Amino acid sequence: METLSNPTPDQSHHPHLRPLCPYCRIDLPPRKPPTRRSSFKCPACGGRIYVEPTQPIYPTPYLDETQRQYVRFLWQLDRWIFALGSDEDYARKKQELALQFGCEPGVGDVIWGLMNESLVKTCHGEWDRRDVRALMDKFRDFERSQKKKP
Repeated sequence: METLSNPTPDQSHHPHLRPLCPYCRIDLPPRKPPTRRSSFKCPACGGRIYVEPTQPIYPTPYLDETQRQYVRFLWQLDRWIFALGSDEDYARKKQELALQFGCEPGVGDVIWGLMNESLVKTCHGEWDRRDVRALMDKFRDFERSQKKKP
């Protein structure tokens, strides 16, 4: 993720400096680049905005509740990080799916794509298939829990 030390005028619309509310999409007041996790309410719609400055999956650190849950879920997967790969693997899979779908893929689509690649690698003996299946079960349950929320 890009860091900004000395912002220039042409960076005034960078998502770190000029955030948008993830709910109502209004411009929020300019802020310094975030350095730690926090949250605040949107002055227009009252939605809770979560700040996750080090997460690699969204282009902005200002997230809604669902996006925050995806980030938190991924951070809990330390023992399965082999199945998801690196930030570069995530970016590569996202680009592949964008070409395949003809539009920007969702976070879940990219994660499923990475897990499917990992499952294929287990056929060649690189990883334990049970671990990848356990990860898939856990992610499926997580996605189902997100869909049940109003």
